[in-house]
Amino acid sequence: MRIGLENTMIVDVVSEQNFRISSKKKNVLSQQFSQDGDLLYMGLCGGDMVCSDLRLKSHHIVNTFEESNSVGWIRLLKTQPHLILTENFAGELKLWDVRSRKTLISFEGHKNSHYRLPCFVDNNEKFVFAVGEDGTSRGWSLRTGNLLCALPSPRPIEQRTDFPRIVYSENWAARAGNSAIVIAVEGDIRVHQLTL
Repeated sequence: MRIGLENTMIVDVVSEQNFRISSKKKNVLSQQFSQDGDLLYMGLCGGDMVCSDLRLKSHHIVNTFEESNSVGWIRLLKTQPHLILTENFAGELKLWDVRSRKTLISFEGHKNSHYRLPCFVDNNEKFVFAVGEDGTSRGWSLRTGNLLCALPSPRPIEQRTDFPRIVYSENWAARAGNSAIVIAVEGDIRVHQLTL
């Protein structure tokens, strides 16, 4: 378990041990462990995303991802663990190579200025979906970066709790090829059949 404010505390709930790691005195907006649990990626408020190696006794930060300011969502891909997706408060949705710390794809059209917005990657890691601050849910190909769909919210966005939640599957009702995105806001649910 991890807790983040101006420092990050790592808590091992099994051994009941904990230790602090640096977050450069910035508030931690998002965190993601590597699959083996040795690395922790942190999005920092007003700072670039960093990677901390938890095996080190001190000076845990081993990498900084430049031009990744205020990352509010992080997702390491399971099928390609050297790739990481980020979404930040500048409306940038990016796919990074963690080895080179370089952006591979910038997904165009996303809108965000200061919210932690819902993002979703499908189980096969072919698509990424993100809700923009305009309430529009957009989907892109993770392979090409092409915008595949833009779906409006079922209701106007009047406050932060009105941002839609999204889920995509290629096999709704366990039927192959039955692909759709479900968009939900409070009691309103819309299903959009997608052919991607």
